[in-house]
Amino acid sequence: MFAFLKRLKLSNAFLEPGPARKLVLEFDALDETRRDLVCEQLDRLWTWFLHEFDGPTGFLTQPPEVQHEFLGKLAVAEERSRSLKQTELSAYYYSAALVLRYLRGIQANSLDPETAALSARVAWGVNRGHALRHE
Repeated sequence: MFAFLKRLKLSNAFLEPGPARKLVLEFDALDETRRDLVCEQLDRLWTWFLHEFDGPTGFLTQPPEVQHEFLGKLAVAEERSRSLKQTELSAYYYSAALVLRYLRGIQANSLDPETAALSARVAWGVNRGHALRHE
């Protein structure tokens, strides 16, 4: 009977979404206006990323210390803006958190469903933000 309880506890652990999935769920739950603001900020952040590295491949070809430095800047931005999550300035938190987790996923060559969902949201968000900013 105890083995059954252990298996039940383990199977429930797999149902709990990880940090990337939680972030996607939070992003999806934002009202349309806030989500659009996040998308616009995502586009700005992605433009900076493209300017610095010319895309994900350019980022991955950089030495580990350069990658670590860039991810560190994003981590600082995420942490400093965490308190803004429930405010009108939530775009700063969500854009930094989404790009940070996306880059960590590609850096780790992760193919798990959470990383795939996060990657899809980042791509959608950047495209949406670009369209909104250049209408």
